[in-house]
Amino acid sequence: MQVHGTFSIGRKSQCRLCKGADATAEHILSTCDAISLKRLLHLGKANLTPEEVVSVALRQVLNFFGSLELP
Repeated sequence: MQVHGTFSIGRKSQCRLCKGADATAEHILSTCDAISLKRLLHLGKANLTPEEVVSVALRQVLNFFGSLELP
């Protein structure tokens, strides 16, 4: 199995940012408390529903992920 930064491919792992939830793209984009201020800055809200995530421009999502400085 490959592991890259915060995300695991093919298995569940704990979020390295908040240490309290599974490290999934949905968690990072929607509800991870450790990065809520960055989400607010880049995506317009501190917490997003999956439906709201779909409507965010790709450029905003890329800028958001770039701001996380993940290994």
